[in-house]
Amino acid sequence: MPENIPDRGALSHLRVIELGDIPASYATRWLADFGADVIKVEPPGGDPNRLLPPFAGNIEHPERSLTFIHANTNKRSIALDLKHDSDREIFAKLLGSANLFVEATPLEYLEKFAFDDQRFKKEFSHLVIVSLTPFGRTGPYRHYKGSDAIANATGGFLFGQGDNTKGQCTAPSHLAYQMAGGVAAMLALAGIRHARETGAGQRIDMSLQEALTFANSSSIARYSRENRLERRPGAKAYGGAGTNIYRCKDGRYVHFTTNMPHMWKEFAQNWMSNKSLAGPEWENPRYRDEHSEEVAKAFAEFIGQFNADDFANEAQLRHLAAAPLNTIGEFVDCEQNRVREWLQEVDHPVIGKYKAPGAPMRLSLTPMRVRWPAPLLDQHRKEILAELENLQASPRKTHGEFESRRPMLAGLRMADLTQQYAGPLGTELLAYYGMEVVKIETGTIASKEREAAVHACMNRAKLGCTLNLRNADGKELFKQLVAKSDVVVDNFSSGVLERLGFSYEVLQQINPGIVQVVMPGWGLTGPLKSWVAWGWQLL
Repeated sequence: MPENIPDRGALSHLRVIELGDIPASYATRWLADFGADVIKVEPPGGDPNRLLPPFAGNIEHPERSLTFIHANTNKRSIALDLKHDSDREIFAKLLGSANLFVEATPLEYLEKFAFDDQRFKKEFSHLVIVSLTPFGRTGPYRHYKGSDAIANATGGFLFGQGDNTKGQCTAPSHLAYQMAGGVAAMLALAGIRHARETGAGQRIDMSLQEALTFANSSSIARYSRENRLERRPGAKAYGGAGTNIYRCKDGRYVHFTTNMPHMWKEFAQNWMSNKSLAGPEWENPRYRDEHSEEVAKAFAEFIGQFNADDFANEAQLRHLAAAPLNTIGEFVDCEQNRVREWLQEVDHPVIGKYKAPGAPMRLSLTPMRVRWPAPLLDQHRKEILAELENLQASPRKTHGEFESRRPMLAGLRMADLTQQYAGPLGTELLAYYGMEVVKIETGTIASKEREAAVHACMNRAKLGCTLNLRNADGKELFKQLVAKSDVVVDNFSSGVLERLGFSYEVLQQINPGIVQVVMPGWGLTGPLKSWVAWGWQLL
């Protein structure tokens, strides 16, 4: 990587080689934004995804594809024709210089150019390889072609989402590709950690279908444990009676849910003028589900008296999860994004300056940054070849068979305070690969759906304990756990952990090396930082 790049980032010590279709591009974009030197290897005519619409200014051109530009920011480009011996030699040198190779090519494509498993093990034993294919590298579907829409369909996602009066409609914005890319980036870093400690590289086989299905695994758990088949809800409530999208009197819509006991009481007993839902029988979620049409009618009538913003603001003052449905324009222009300066201006050599989505997370010491725009085709050939000429071989750590088979995240411990969905699903993935994840619950407030299949599904591979962080004994035990952990994670609303006496500053005093991950719905800053939310409101 060029030495004169400021603020190089948390991963600036890593080199990543990317080859193939756009799922690989989405995976390496995460790593590039954290500072990794991502070298994109393109065919002589350029990555075919350079011709994916939409195009800047509606001018079809390989350097104007907004899809390509978004997926390839912060990377360098070199064009190689692997049919030629000289370019295969360059490609081999690139692999030898790298920590990670991310590829999304058809099965047996690389073997045609003599880059097979035997060669990878012999010449690039240090290298972590992430292979993204529609259905994985094994099994009867391994040679099948696929797409983002096919991954959505075959993974079961489309069966349970959308309008039940019409045919299925695939999710927008390469949802499956981006989901798989995020998982691939995480597993790649885990693999690099493992290689650094053991000297052993490995291949990570990523099925696009399986990656998307993992995110929707609660539907599988409900089917296998409860014999429930999740169908498209259409206009019906989902996630509990009353959880739905409601039309307001100004013609806009809000998403609203009362799926926690205190939320139901506040709305039905204290706020609603019509007390038809205020009786004690309505506090039972099963009773509400059995009378869901009555609940929906009462909710719609009450919410329809408000403008969308007025209802959402009043609901949030009462600590109820509600949010207006924004158009893209309303989202871009909203005060929350302006205050947080989320949009980033990028200057591209062909399309000029444009506003791009900001980082999906904010790190206090090593933030994600746009350092340069997506590369032009073969833009960095000269500098990359010059670096390879001056490349010096670095000593590789040797490994034993037993050591090399240690779980990738063995030796790390996490204190997990998250509640469904995104938090437990993310921490479960880390637990799968060897991190000791200690799930912390309290005996005073029951976890939502504690006995349901979805809870069991999202908390596999974890240890569990109960702590009451509101009393002295519980606080002391939590301090002892933090002192021996590497990560503390929660998805509470902003400020909850601070009010319990465990701000980041306090956690650092207990353990100076602790990493705290927080997942409030609207972030830690901005006018909406105290708003409560489930994933529905954020969508």
